[in-house]
Amino acid sequence: MRISIDITESGGEIGIEAKLDTSCRDTARERAAGEALFDFIGGQLSSLKQTAEKPDRWARVKALFGGKRAK
Repeated sequence: MRISIDITESGGEIGIEAKLDTSCRDTARERAAGEALFDFIGGQLSSLKQTAEKPDRWARVKALFGGKRAK
């Protein structure tokens, strides 16, 4: 099972895309756990995106994901 998250910024707009890739060899328990984790991460990313839409907070979001902090 794999969860991939892609975060982009283009023209001041923030895009967050998350994908859940389950394997055919995953058990039902593994799939259920992965889907629960994916739902939780989705809620956190949605909250992060709403926070980042405010211009003064974008620097903190960039710092969280390894970008340079704006001065």
